Amino acid sequence: MSEEEKIKRNCNISSRVVMSYAVVILWAVFGLFCALYQPIDDSGKPLEKIKFTSMAVYFLSLTGFVGSYLYGATVKPKENTSPIFLKGDTDKREVMIYVCMVLWSGLGVYGVLNNMMLDEIGAYFGALTPFVGGYILGETARHSGVNTNDEKKEEDGEK
Repeated sequence: MSEEEKIKRNCNISSRVVMSYAVVILWAVFGLFCALYQPIDDSGKPLEKIKFTSMAVYFLSLTGFVGSYLYGATVKPKENTSPIFLKGDTDKREVMIYVCMVLWSGLGVYGVLNNMMLDEIGAYFGALTPFVGGYILGETARHSGVNTNDEKKEEDGEK
């Protein structure tokens, strides 16, 4: 077995673990960034630091996406796909969740640097949760690349 095949196998087996660690690391880095960053107004006076309750509300806006991905990857892992970090076909659910994480991170950093209310940004971002969660769970139940007529034929043949 080649080194790439070993990496691919390990990543497919542990895509939930990789996602879990990525979110925990993101949580820690974002928390440290918010705790250490001191916003300053236009006149150079320090403003109030970001509260951890605001960070918690903001982080909560990401958990719906991640939860639906972890559930989907547990219930129906994708076969013959490559992890997002390697060449080859990638699971659409995995692509969607990483895109959401990048957008979430960018919006959060922008909000902190511009002294915006994180709980308001979290509510805005959280409003996307039903759509993304539904998409990920839908991909889990029925892959969008599958023809429904072919599925019905397979089901009829199995009975």
